[in-house]
Amino acid sequence: MIVRPRRIRTKVLGYLFSSSTLTSTSTSIEITPKSPLYTAIPSSPTSSVSSLDSISAGSAASEMSDGDHESFDMTRRESFPDSIASSSTVASCSRLYPEKHYQEQEDDEEYENGFEFDTSESSGLLGFLPKWKKVEGTLPLSHNRRQRRKLRKSNWSLASIFGVLCCGVVVSGGLYCVVQHVKDKSIYVAVAEIGSTYPNQAESMIETPQWVSNVQEIPNDPTHVLIPPHDPPKVELLQPIHDRLPYEVLESYFSTGLIPSTFDSDSPHAKQAPLDLVYLFVNASSPFLQENKASAEQKEGIEVVGGKRHWRDNGELRGAVRSGIKHMNEHIGKVHVISADWELTQQDIAKLGYGDDDLLEKMNGWRIGQIPEWLDWESQKETDQQSKLRWHFHNDIFQLPVKSNGQIIAKPSPQLENDHDQPEVESTEAEGEEEHEDLASDPSSSTAHGTSEDGSEYYGKSDEEFEYPRVDPPVPVNVYWDTEEEWKQLATPSFNSFAIESRMSWLHGVSENFIAFNDDMFLLRDLSQSDFRHPLLGNVLRMDSGLLVAPEMNPMQLTDSGEWGALQHANELISRRFPARRRMYLHHLPKTQSKTILNEALTMFGEELSEAATRTFRESKRGKGDAEMAWLTTNLRIERWREALLWSWIVAKIGHKNGGWNNDARSDFINTLGITDEHISGNQKLLIQRRDDRKTLSDSFHADSQVGWQGPKATTYQFSSLDGHLNLLSDEPNKRCLFSLDQCLPADFFVDAEVSYTSEEIFKQIAFAEPACGDCLIHALINESGKNGIEAFLPTSEQIYLPPKKHAEQQREREWITSEPVLPLTDSWEGSDFSIETNVFEGQDTWSGALRRKDGGVELRRWVIKLLSRYTYVFGSTPSMFSPIHNYGQLDYALGTVARSPDLAMFCVNDDQYDASNGEVKRLFGTWMKDYFGGEIEGVNYERPNVEWEELVPEDEDISEQGGEKESPSVREYGIPTISLDPAEAAQGGENLQTWSRLRERVVRRTSMLNDEE
Repeated sequence: MIVRPRRIRTKVLGYLFSSSTLTSTSTSIEITPKSPLYTAIPSSPTSSVSSLDSISAGSAASEMSDGDHESFDMTRRESFPDSIASSSTVASCSRLYPEKHYQEQEDDEEYENGFEFDTSESSGLLGFLPKWKKVEGTLPLSHNRRQRRKLRKSNWSLASIFGVLCCGVVVSGGLYCVVQHVKDKSIYVAVAEIGSTYPNQAESMIETPQWVSNVQEIPNDPTHVLIPPHDPPKVELLQPIHDRLPYEVLESYFSTGLIPSTFDSDSPHAKQAPLDLVYLFVNASSPFLQENKASAEQKEGIEVVGGKRHWRDNGELRGAVRSGIKHMNEHIGKVHVISADWELTQQDIAKLGYGDDDLLEKMNGWRIGQIPEWLDWESQKETDQQSKLRWHFHNDIFQLPVKSNGQIIAKPSPQLENDHDQPEVESTEAEGEEEHEDLASDPSSSTAHGTSEDGSEYYGKSDEEFEYPRVDPPVPVNVYWDTEEEWKQLATPSFNSFAIESRMSWLHGVSENFIAFNDDMFLLRDLSQSDFRHPLLGNVLRMDSGLLVAPEMNPMQLTDSGEWGALQHANELISRRFPARRRMYLHHLPKTQSKTILNEALTMFGEELSEAATRTFRESKRGKGDAEMAWLTTNLRIERWREALLWSWIVAKIGHKNGGWNNDARSDFINTLGITDEHISGNQKLLIQRRDDRKTLSDSFHADSQVGWQGPKATTYQFSSLDGHLNLLSDEPNKRCLFSLDQCLPADFFVDAEVSYTSEEIFKQIAFAEPACGDCLIHALINESGKNGIEAFLPTSEQIYLPPKKHAEQQREREWITSEPVLPLTDSWEGSDFSIETNVFEGQDTWSGALRRKDGGVELRRWVIKLLSRYTYVFGSTPSMFSPIHNYGQLDYALGTVARSPDLAMFCVNDDQYDASNGEVKRLFGTWMKDYFGGEIEGVNYERPNVEWEELVPEDEDISEQGGEKESPSVREYGIPTISLDPAEAAQGGENLQTWSRLRERVVRRTSMLNDEE
């Protein structure tokens, strides 16, 4: 048995307190219940316990008092068995309790007195113990009392543990209740935006479709490829916007004109989204194009004369794409090019040299597509390093809009009275032909033709006053379709750029916002995204306030080969849905487009635009005319912003707060406009003068600096939509307007205080019926908003609209369902419902930073801010030049102007040459493009190696030296007097250089206008 230190101590205490030793004569040690006893512990572990029996209490006390200085043996000792350590029988007799209880007693004592011993150590460590140990002066207890005490302590321990567990359960339950209470008190729930299941294509890698890898190149023909059958991906039109800034940023900016100080370059969504570039390509020299063009002319019953300038390939696309990549490299995403494709016929297969074994396979749904000779098709396939350029064909983008219920936009033919009736499309064409034949055969209807005294030709009566012939407008041809396949048979192949541009939102993988180019548009300087779109201010618009488009289409321009028929038809559509007015011309330069607005137009004017897309030529008689899509969507953005501003104040803010336009709403209206009793009694007009201290544009540069956005490099911002509505710009610094109470409001508005009106009534009256009233009201509310922001328009954060339960079911039954806030997607304002109940749905006020409410309510402030953020824009001006080219001399002069004008950022060369023009212009143009955009450019990884540019040949130089076509351009054929373009001659005639420059610009503009209208 091993003797442990604690047992030695117990034996000592038992000896001291035993009755045989503590006698009346031994009173040197005083024992009190609470006084500690200090006893000497032998330094040697070999000292037997029996030796302590012969030591009296007095000797023990004297030993303590003498302060025995016997040194300890600090050497580690070996453990000895109990028989050796305690050889005397007295040792066993000195125990007060049986051995089986001894260990328990010792453990209790040590626990009570706070002593801890490492039980892993043996008795051999006794030599390291201190000389004195503290012992409690209490008498040992009996065994039963010890057991009861131990039991009580065990019970207390169990009770303590149980109490701790109970307290833990109670605390945990309380915490859970608190958390649940807090969650219940919260009015928001963190959920994803409804409908945001579509990936952000601008930020994700666009996978190459399988059919692209299966395209077959044609030996010895680098300008065509064979396209396998495939189904183009479907596009859902009303998708949520992915690049919208967080709610707290937009709320602060729309309210105060400033962004939060915490929003910087490291914040989510702070990075400017790259913009894709989109180009159209066509090459009229293709024999497949010529065959399909002739077939399409025959199908439509028309003959296109003198149209080569629309399809001639001068190699522009290669230089145009290179210029875009060179001057916007790090700011762009992908470059998309759209070209024609056609069904592969048996004759085509024979021309391509395929054998009979391949005939059936190639005929089964394969198509032939057009590409430029410099394109390496291998770059379009899936590789480790994707090409910056993505190629598309017409067949993939010509699709019909699909409604939320899965139905396409169709135009079914009217019910025929009997089976013998012919379709209306054919009868209308026949009627048109008969009318023209009658006109030609009737002598009375023919017009006189002669030569006037000054030698000029005239048509009409031979009077001194010039008269134009009286010609009836062309008769429109109606077209109908029930399925997308029927519509596609009408619409393709297409040789009409207006129809192709209307389908751009179906481009696979195109970014939310992109820049649309024609293949004759070039960038000449480094630009940034902000030259085309600013993250806060929106898309950059470049418009001509001095050139306006009429709100109705001239029937004579149904078959117009220029752009004015398409512009007027587009304005006719806009003027039916919004106020009818003349609107500004859009410069013939690269245009910023948004898929959101393109798709919105396709839903609002779906039938008209789908019908216009069936016009395979500009000279077509189908439908009501072409529609210039870029112009339409630009003005749709402008009008939607104006509509949203007025709706926000009239319907969402004033109407919702007061439950309609009642007496309380009148008070708000009077206070906002500062209307007096004199104005009311006299029906006088209020003079509203726009404040001139707005800081929207100047403060936008502070936001650029804070977030790290690049500002525009070549564009000057002139007007922001955050400063109101862009109507016709004026040179007056403080534009004024008159708000007529009797014209803008119902007749009895101020007469009877008990009479109330619906918000929709007031809104339609001010926004559409009397558009000048809406424009003037916007000025007044901009003034009310202060120097920054549009706070006066916005509902308060406390205005919550709770849609009725049946609303969710109504939303599911709608034609168009979207998580985006949007006002009626209709083509006429008169039949539209602008009430909150019809337009505001649950969940439409949520996006990044704006959570959805648990009670299903819609915060009108958030809903309106999200709505307005769709349509922001900024009016800008960029140094640019548009040059219509008719001959070698004009191109040479234009290119010389570009060389002398380093500030030019954009350059458009419009091919207006005659059909019989030779290749000198093409070679001159190729030489210029090689000098400006040739060589190695980062990102140009899609070209075949060693493809040469078109360049001037010695014969061209000889013509140039001889004068040839390089003489001053003649404009006599357009009916404009010939003028000298030599500044020296102009100075001799009394004109200075400035006058000459202005005159030349006017001539160039007039020339381009006549060209468009010819």
